[in-house]
Amino acid sequence: MKYIRLLFAGILFLLLFFSLFYLSKPSGTILDKNWEVYFDDQPHQLDMPYYDFVKQSGRGFYKITFGATEGDTLVIPKISCYAFKVYLNNQLIRQVGDFKNPTANVWNYAHVIRFNTNILNNDHNELLIQAYFLDDVGMHIPPFIERYENIITRISFYNIF
Repeated sequence: MKYIRLLFAGILFLLLFFSLFYLSKPSGTILDKNWEVYFDDQPHQLDMPYYDFVKQSGRGFYKITFGATEGDTLVIPKISCYAFKVYLNNQLIRQVGDFKNPTANVWNYAHVIRFNTNILNNDHNELLIQAYFLDDVGMHIPPFIERYENIITRISFYNIF
């Protein structure tokens, strides 16, 4: 009986462990290459995932351009910052946290941001994320754009675990 419980616990652990990899896997238009990130008063050209420590706390930004996409939802999983604003083609589509008092811990959550597809261009789109960095900077999983109905269940389960 003891071995059955141990086997059951092991199988349950492996199931949850591997499901987290599946649940967090980007799909659709994956925004992982050629990011411009500005922190420590310097621009950096990076690919995601990326993580580093900042020398001083303050505001910075992540910026990327991309082409046509079929999606209507931006997913930002595990962004390292204490507040952020998301602009798509110069239109504010979401703010998380407070820039005047940046204490929100937003890194451990996959942020699902629906937007009106009318703001997308056919050939050239720009995503800008203004962020308040305290100790670190980066995204542990690349952001992606996907159809809402394709990702909402998966990302909801991811946020539970």
